[in-house]
Amino acid sequence: QLLEGGGYKRGVSNGAIFWNEELDARALVHGDDFAVLGDQLALHNMDELLKGRYECKWLYTIGPEAKDDKEAKFLGRSIRWADTSIEYEADKRHAEVMLQQLGLAQAKSAQAPAKQKKHEDVERILNAEALEPEKATQYRSLTTRAAYLSQDRPDIAEAVKRLAQNMVKPTEESWQDLKKVGRYLAARKRGYWRFERQREPAKILVTVDSDFAGDVVTRKSTTGLVVRLSTRVVKTSSSLRSTVSLSSGESEYGMVKAAS
Repeated sequence: QLLEGGGYKRGVSNGAIFWNEELDARALVHGDDFAVLGDQLALHNMDELLKGRYECKWLYTIGPEAKDDKEAKFLGRSIRWADTSIEYEADKRHAEVMLQQLGLAQAKSAQAPAKQKKHEDVERILNAEALEPEKATQYRSLTTRAAYLSQDRPDIAEAVKRLAQNMVKPTEESWQDLKKVGRYLAARKRGYWRFERQREPAKILVTVDSDFAGDVVTRKSTTGLVVRLSTRVVKTSSSLRSTVSLSSGESEYGMVKAAS
């Protein structure tokens, strides 16, 4: 309400994003953390708007000028200003905590975060022994942490999606899958995006594909999605369909999600 009263319009697809047409300013709100994109006038306008009602601190000003900060922290992520790009790094603490709790800090790394399950694995998966309550709680905790990290790490998104499917009744099989993700992260604690300078994009480019009954147990399909502004990736997702596709054509309905 405060931002809307200050000339900002709330996002339609994402209610945490705001835009001020007059100032050409954009704001991202996460609880009591605010990130603002705009010139000095826009930044000062937001500062005055917030301080008119709240006690708050202006922590960073990232930009090209000598007096500007070249690196900042926002929600645990690092944002860095370089000469020809802006870098956005995932919060590596999540990977470090996972490795510590799994006892994999010095483990041999894996080349992939997950192993493709085959039809001959179904019986073993279904008959896997359930984890002890304490270990099951740890599994859920670490999977939740991995899910938070996967928002910024597309390389583990598919593997973490599989882990989340077993949150209700984790088994020894799913524990081994969790450790596989851990071994992959052992050599890749840090993951970052680099947004190099480009012309103002005229199009949103969306790449989408679905498998057909790719999950060997549930027979559900997975839809993978990549969204780009020109050549810069701004969003990715890997999601399991809620229903079982009865044909390869039906599995391609992921195009609807891509368009929306």
